[in-house]
Amino acid sequence: MTAKRLARQLYTKEWKRARREVLDVRALVRAQLDAEDAADRAEKSAQRRTGSREDQAVRCTARAGHAVQEADQQPRRLQHMAGIQPVETEEQPDELMGEPTSSVRMTHDKEEEASDLAVLIKRMLLGIKEHMTRGMEAIERRLDAIERSLDAMERRLDAIERSLEAMERRMEGMEKKSEMLVAAVVSNLPQPQPPQQEEVLLGQCSTVEELEELDRSLSLPDRRNQMKRFLGRLGGANPGAAVRRILRQVATNQVLGQYSLRGRRAKKAFQNLALCKVIMEACMQNFPLMKVADVEEYIGHALKFAPHRRLTAPQDRTAY
Repeated sequence: MTAKRLARQLYTKEWKRARREVLDVRALVRAQLDAEDAADRAEKSAQRRTGSREDQAVRCTARAGHAVQEADQQPRRLQHMAGIQPVETEEQPDELMGEPTSSVRMTHDKEEEASDLAVLIKRMLLGIKEHMTRGMEAIERRLDAIERSLDAMERRLDAIERSLEAMERRMEGMEKKSEMLVAAVVSNLPQPQPPQQEEVLLGQCSTVEELEELDRSLSLPDRRNQMKRFLGRLGGANPGAAVRRILRQVATNQVLGQYSLRGRRAKKAFQNLALCKVIMEACMQNFPLMKVADVEEYIGHALKFAPHRRLTAPQDRTAY
């Protein structure tokens, strides 16, 4: 799983890098297109300015010619109104009549500047187009390289996934073999034998002295733990049955009849014995939800009815 995670991280890193490169290429293309649009707009504006200047020059020339004609006709009108015969004047040469004015010269200068500006703009557009062509070719080459690298990466990831699947299959086979080996080893091992009753308790205590001697032996920690494990393995369908089974295993009904839980009515106090605490711990170990007061109540009931119980105890019941 670690190799697969590393492969996915590598693939994600390469994909992000390729995406950044594609975004950079898109930004470059967008900038070049914006530059081309700006150049087109500049060329159109220059053309509009050139056309407007040409129209203005034509209008200025027409107004100048009209002013010259008005100036020639004005003396003749005055002579006609005064009744004077117009004097014939020599015609001026065409060179003087055709001499351009200062406004016309300015118009021609502006036309030349506009034409030079148009030529410059065309050269700039040609340079921009060549640069864009070279940039687009470089972009296409870069995109082709990115696609090839992505294809190679996908092939490597497929190979890694196949190798991981093969490793998983081998691991499953090894786990099955190990389970079979462990089962075979466990089956060949000697099974632990349950502790015999004689090792912990030789039999029922038939006298109070025997019960007190047993209680004194429980002062040793090892003996106490051994007795708790032994009594806990006796079991029982419910807490009451477990308490009655333990008490029948420890002492006879005649001995238990001489005890009560708290020593009332001239009887001995069973709760003062270490055996009582061991019985409570064994019951609470088998029934974790039980409380100390519950176990004490079951022990008190069992001791109360012990004298009236037959020597051969019947089967366990949930209540007396």
